[in-house]
Amino acid sequence: MRRVLVVQHHADSPLGVMAPVLRAADVELDVLQAEHGCDWPRDAMAADGLVVLGGAMSANDDARCPHYGALLETIRQFTAAGRPVLGICLGGQLIARALGGRVVEGQRGEFGFVELRGRPAAHDDPLLGGVRLPVPVMQWHEDHFELPPGAVHLLASDACPAQAFRAGRASWGFQCHLEVDAPSLQAWAALRARLTGDPAVPDAVAAAAERHHATAMAFGRTVAERWLALV
Repeated sequence: MRRVLVVQHHADSPLGVMAPVLRAADVELDVLQAEHGCDWPRDAMAADGLVVLGGAMSANDDARCPHYGALLETIRQFTAAGRPVLGICLGGQLIARALGGRVVEGQRGEFGFVELRGRPAAHDDPLLGGVRLPVPVMQWHEDHFELPPGAVHLLASDACPAQAFRAGRASWGFQCHLEVDAPSLQAWAALRARLTGDPAVPDAVAAAAERHHATAMAFGRTVAERWLALV
């Protein structure tokens, strides 16, 4: 049985639409809860694939997240070995950082469904080739990554030029939240309303979801299915 190591950095940022794709394929999911720190598994390199999910912490905050050192090294080893890696939002930033890219804090933030445009290399990418672009996908980030050296630029938005990249044979970093499902979206809208003091956020998110969420979830499932085929 194939085994995928999943690093989850927040309770409200689970695998989402990716979970049923992975479970239907009879994949063993080893979910590491890392929101409040964790002991890095000694057998991490025994996994067949690595998924690094999002969270509110900074990709540069090693003091708050002491597992980063081991995670970054695991990303480098997976990438060098050509084993599939998928990073989402914070996870994409950590992949970029592990491979020599820079994570810039507090600029080009986005929240809501944002249209992503394909770069030329997206047309024959293993995950994105043939996918209808542009596509609206959920975003929630303040920081963003710059492409690591040698990475292939795949997606861009108006506010954030680097939205997705591929490094090596099978490591992908996404800034967008392609995984978000309906329960997570509702939880995020409520949290955003509390953080901003704006009670209109949930209704605005719900209205945008009516227009875009089905398309965004189909995109997320396609990416998950294609990534899993490489594991």
